[in-house]
Amino acid sequence: MKRVRLDKKDSFRILLTDTAPGDSPIIFSNDGLYINSHSHQLGHNSTDNKIFKLFHEKLFRAGPSQSSPYKYSVRKSNFSLRTLSLIHPRAQFNFAEFYAKHSDAIIYLCSLSKASIRSPYKVSNSYYRSNSDKSSKYKEVDIDTLENELSRKHSSSYFSYRGHNRLYKLFDSNEYISLEKKFSSLWMLDVANCFDSIYTHTISWAIKNKEYVKSKTDYKNQFCDEFDRLMQRSNNNETNGIPIGSEVSRIFSEIIFQSIDCNIMKTISNTFGYKYDEDYIFRRYVDDYIVFSKSDEISSHVSKAISDGLADYNLYINEGKLKTYERPFTTEKSDIIGQVKIKIGELEDKILEKATNDGKRLVKPKKINRKDSVIKYFISQIKHLCKVGSRDYSDISSYLISTLSNRIIELTETYEQITDELEDEVKLRYRDAIITMTRLIFFFYTVSPQVASSYKLAKIVIIIDKFFILKCPEFSDHFRTLVMSEVGDIPLSSGSDGERSGFVSLEGLNVLLATSEFGLNYLVPEERLNVFFSDSARPSYFSLMSLLFYIKNYEKYSEIKITIENEILKKMEGYNKIPKK
Repeated sequence: MKRVRLDKKDSFRILLTDTAPGDSPIIFSNDGLYINSHSHQLGHNSTDNKIFKLFHEKLFRAGPSQSSPYKYSVRKSNFSLRTLSLIHPRAQFNFAEFYAKHSDAIIYLCSLSKASIRSPYKVSNSYYRSNSDKSSKYKEVDIDTLENELSRKHSSSYFSYRGHNRLYKLFDSNEYISLEKKFSSLWMLDVANCFDSIYTHTISWAIKNKEYVKSKTDYKNQFCDEFDRLMQRSNNNETNGIPIGSEVSRIFSEIIFQSIDCNIMKTISNTFGYKYDEDYIFRRYVDDYIVFSKSDEISSHVSKAISDGLADYNLYINEGKLKTYERPFTTEKSDIIGQVKIKIGELEDKILEKATNDGKRLVKPKKINRKDSVIKYFISQIKHLCKVGSRDYSDISSYLISTLSNRIIELTETYEQITDELEDEVKLRYRDAIITMTRLIFFFYTVSPQVASSYKLAKIVIIIDKFFILKCPEFSDHFRTLVMSEVGDIPLSSGSDGERSGFVSLEGLNVLLATSEFGLNYLVPEERLNVFFSDSARPSYFSLMSLLFYIKNYEKYSEIKITIENEILKKMEGYNKIPKK
């Protein structure tokens, strides 16, 4: 493990991690904004430089003026979309200044609730990166910083967080086992349209008494008022709803929910006399509540108190998503995931050999005689589980893709440590094991393409491609040919969804972008890219930029490049009223 030290005073670091990678195309990052912010602050940009003028006039001097986030939609389910917001760079810069000034207050206000399982608890000053961590090595676009102190920190966020960064990790923890031993009832509740429903002024209610706040409406320089004002300015001066997808929005909501949690506990104690940690306990991940108690009656009372506590802040439980369980605590999804884990273990026994070296886990490939049979058998086993459990691929595909991707990464990491066999035989075994798992990954992605899975798939394609080029170049063409044949079965745009306002087909774009460095011999036909353009819809900003990145200056895409340029000009037609000062 290698310890990487960070500059605690580097508030610009929030620019690197404010937007989750899986919520945007794989080529998108805030690296340039981070670098230019530092360069401007250090005076490295000349006064006649356009970047300098942009930062000086639109960011550093603009202050907390109104801006509109870039809103776009991604697929949530087969029928519904999820709208996300990319906050304007000026607003992100303002939040960076706010963090620098008020980080202590943020940390304190996020420490009040015992129920929260994801909240900031300190400003990061370092993080540990194992030698096998390839998150930086395989970053999609490499950027050289202008100063040594401006090193990229992709593995860090401005705050360090306590608890779990994903809800499913609670259900896979020792704490969950202890809670099941102690309590017999489990209820799960979900806040309806959480970020869309948050009233920005409730940040003040959360920090102070609501009546007190309303009586002091003329005092605008307090922490809560400044945070409220910045959140409004970042969202076109809206007070109802906050941008979805931004980490600063999650911190804003966390402060509010921390207060709600504390109010709920007081209400339960005063009304029912139940003791937290004895009669009941609830955990909250962002806007999901998980109630554990000694009986369904207690769970019902606690859930009603949660509902009432949320209502005080104009938030409401989605009653259609209420789920109740008795011991043994197992949901339909967790049950099938548990069975899938067993099948993955059986697959690993067939194609992988597990060993240790100096206490570290090593994964070596076994010889696979009939790859097609291994693939078909594993798929049939997963089909059977879905059929018996009345589930579909969407419940398990993301888990399968993630697990198989991790096994491939383990193989690439241990390749150089395997020296006890003939080199050619070792390479063939690595090729067969990696290709077998790659084909499985593509199958489960193709039958159930999801946004989160597209990021995982794109990442593993890039990792494997780099591995073959560097270690086994003789297999590179074979791998690229396989990938392109699989890409041919994946829709790049999502059919009729492409006609829905603001829709971005991240599922198709990420897979396409992952192959962008394959070269001239592996380009998709131009007609496949034309699906992003139709008479009834105009492609999004992300779609246009992703397509430009992919087509580069290849002659075969000259016509579609003209189409893209015309679309960009159309989008710019309405921007003649951009303020000049």
